[in-house]
Amino acid sequence: MVNPRQANSTLKLIDEYCRYYRNLFSEVRSFKAFTHLHAGIISDMPLLNWGMVERSRAVSNAR
Repeated sequence: MVNPRQANSTLKLIDEYCRYYRNLFSEVRSFKAFTHLHAGIISDMPLLNWGMVERSRAVSNAR
């Protein structure tokens, strides 16, 4: 049987929070998605709305 690999670390805050939920996930990629979801929640990136997406597509299509 193959040993499961360990998930890569993200921020210490997220790792400490998510380690309590590690046993809920049977696959590492599901757990990684869970941690990346939390990283996205606390990131300071601006939220995209459909108007911004459409304007950026219109500019790229015009070129």
